Amino acid sequence: MEVACPKCGHKRTERDDESTPKWQCPECGIAYGKVMPNQATSDQEKISKIKARASVLAAKKTNQSRKSLSAVHIIGMSFFGLLFIAVIFSSETQQADRAVNKIHSDNATIKQSKDIVKAALKGQVHQAPKITPIRVKPIVTDPSRLYSEYERNEVAADLRYKGKLVALKGKVRSIGKDIFDDIYVTLETTNKIMSIQCFFHDRDAETIADLNKGDYIHMEGTVTGKMGNVILKKCNLVQ
Repeated sequence: MEVACPKCGHKRTERDDESTPKWQCPECGIAYGKVMPNQATSDQEKISKIKARASVLAAKKTNQSRKSLSAVHIIGMSFFGLLFIAVIFSSETQQADRAVNKIHSDNATIKQSKDIVKAALKGQVHQAPKITPIRVKPIVTDPSRLYSEYERNEVAADLRYKGKLVALKGKVRSIGKDIFDDIYVTLETTNKIMSIQCFFHDRDAETIADLNKGDYIHMEGTVTGKMGNVILKKCNLVQ
């Protein structure tokens, strides 16, 4: 038969019989016969009240936790909802701005087209004026005079000729290429060794190939200074 302690309410089991005398409660240690019925009932009531109060407190705490989680959930949903609305509104605003700009651009293009048609019908189509390049007038001299001026005073000759276009007529002394494979023609001067060395563009190769030593040519080029020979670059034959 199952025995319940009148004080703590512990129900005795067969295992309790092995470790505790049958007259003693294995849970609270009280002798069953010494507990008054009223006291046992009072203790049982106290235990029941404590358990009931604990259940009420636990229920209140659970409700509060649920309310807190609900509030956090609502706030979070509201925030993301507002963020989504802001993104959609911003995207629609940008699309509207692009559409307005395109309309303005199209209107401007249509207006320009109308103006061009009107001008064409009136024979007033605007044409950009042709720009005629200004030709620099060269300094006219001859190979011997040019070389003599450099031989006499290179500083003075540089001030007068360096970086400037000169026109020469003279007799071909040699035709060749330098170490950089650039085409040149030298003109005779009063100096038996040094001369006027004129460098030409590669596009003039066929024309220079038709020249021979002793030919007389008329050419123009830009003076760059004296390095043994007096050097002219960017030269052209003048017909």
